Amino acid sequence: MADRLTAALDRFVLRYGLNGQTVVAALSGGADSVCLLLLLAEASERHSLRVVPVHVHHGIRGAEADGDAAFCEALCKKLGLACRVVREDVPALAAGRKKGLEETARAVRYEALRQAAHEEGASWILTAHHRDDQAETILFHVLRGTGLSGLAGMPEAEEGIGRPLLAVSREEIRAWLVERGQDWREDATNADLSNDRSRIRCELLPLMEKLRPGAAEHLCALGQEAGEAADYLRRQAQEVLEEEHFSQENPVFPGKRLGELPPALASAVVRESLKSTLGSLTDVSRAHTEAVKALAQGPSGKRAELPAGVTVVRDFDRLRFGPAKPSAPAPLPLIRLTVLSAEKAGEIAENDCLKWFAYDKIKELPTVRRRHPGDRIAVYADGRHRSLQDLFIDLKIPADERAAVPVVAAGSEVLWVPGYRRSAAFAVTEQTTLVLKAEWVR
Repeated sequence: MADRLTAALDRFVLRYGLNGQTVVAALSGGADSVCLLLLLAEASERHSLRVVPVHVHHGIRGAEADGDAAFCEALCKKLGLACRVVREDVPALAAGRKKGLEETARAVRYEALRQAAHEEGASWILTAHHRDDQAETILFHVLRGTGLSGLAGMPEAEEGIGRPLLAVSREEIRAWLVERGQDWREDATNADLSNDRSRIRCELLPLMEKLRPGAAEHLCALGQEAGEAADYLRRQAQEVLEEEHFSQENPVFPGKRLGELPPALASAVVRESLKSTLGSLTDVSRAHTEAVKALAQGPSGKRAELPAGVTVVRDFDRLRFGPAKPSAPAPLPLIRLTVLSAEKAGEIAENDCLKWFAYDKIKELPTVRRRHPGDRIAVYADGRHRSLQDLFIDLKIPADERAAVPVVAAGSEVLWVPGYRRSAAFAVTEQTTLVLKAEWVR
């Protein structure tokens, strides 16, 4: 048994190149973390590891939590290691962050571990998650609703966080400690059935093992296959996004292309798009993914609201990922309006930033502004008009960008939409005596 646990740690060290590195070890005082710390202490000479144990006191369980901290300090002293004890007031932090106690405690633990890793120059943070934790996580994701990524459970290694004992059972860990005569601390809250994870751990998993011995092992094997499939789809999705030049600077994906992809790959593309936009996939569910995929088949203007204030909007054949509420429009550009004699009109040729208009034909004082309801523009030489709204649709200007487009207008008559279209009703002719020079100063 000892050989199996030691072999699991050695395999992890060799696979991820931890030889000669500094590692932070999460130490709660429970059986799992005590086992990991003892294994690391034994491996420190074998692999030239520098081990930094970190214990987080959550400020929740009073004297019991104080006892956990004292136990961890005593164990580390016995092993010749310096234990870092981090004290936090998790209930106060949970209230301030408007999060649950369990969620906040987990976030605080990882914040403390990352801070310690930064200060100690550690390349890895190691936690003692084991096979039963993995099975619990997979079941929790299944019951909540998940896809392949959630079905995969916790990865063995991700972003500098490693789980060397993920293939080892809770029973093996405790038996290993008993053989060595090493005690540990029991957290009474682990038996609290008021939260879903505890009920899965204390009721559902034992029932599954009773019905089908080896159920947890089978769940983990399923998770491993799901993880491999998810990794493959993730790589394929990233290639598709690269082909379409999708990025944080250009968060646009063709709706038609998404609709043509196989469903599993389309889901992966959406998830990678959301990860690029949100920074992570926390709180992104299968329902969100399906809502975005449905936009590929829907009409222009439809949108899907997502976590963290992000929305996906279908604009014509494009899916655009961005803030749910458009930010305040940029200041109006500098467009200089000057009235001159007609002789001046030919001095500078028109271009994208400069237009000449017959001032004699303009009935109201021209201004530079945003669009207004009822604005119209003459798009034909015979003077026929179109609404600015219809023109913007024809030009495929995204709906939530139209309000920011500047116009030069006289009342509701639009003379010029800089960068897009000028009116055909104010052309300079031989009869023109005064001209309006409109110059977009970039």
